[in-house]
Amino acid sequence: MWYTSRWCYSVPLAAVLLPICLKRELAELAWISVVLFSSLALFVLVNLIQLSFDSHFEPLGLSIEILKPKLEWETISALSVTMLAYSYQQNVFPIFSELKNKNNVEYQKVSARGLPLTGTIYFCVGIICSLMFGNTL
Repeated sequence: MWYTSRWCYSVPLAAVLLPICLKRELAELAWISVVLFSSLALFVLVNLIQLSFDSHFEPLGLSIEILKPKLEWETISALSVTMLAYSYQQNVFPIFSELKNKNNVEYQKVSARGLPLTGTIYFCVGIICSLMFGNTL
């Protein structure tokens, strides 16, 4: 079916996000961060509820096999995606210029709050997906 293809939702989403991506000031994007974190929190909450209370859903669960490292191309490409997610050097100067108090100490505080938050979100989504899909990931 055409409506289940990747293009059906990727192209309209890209068309909506293109003007947002062209914004120059980070302050204009503050509402997007609120929507992003709210969406991620809702995703985690809904999936935890489904894992815990939905009697029709049978999670595959974790096996010890998922914990063993695999040196395959998919693992290496997933590692590069994770490193790219944490690689925000291109945003250091825009983030710094948007700070009220532009100094290194203030930037270090912002970075020290942002990186653990991002890591926690990745961890929660990874655990939930592992519990839901097991070794089929």
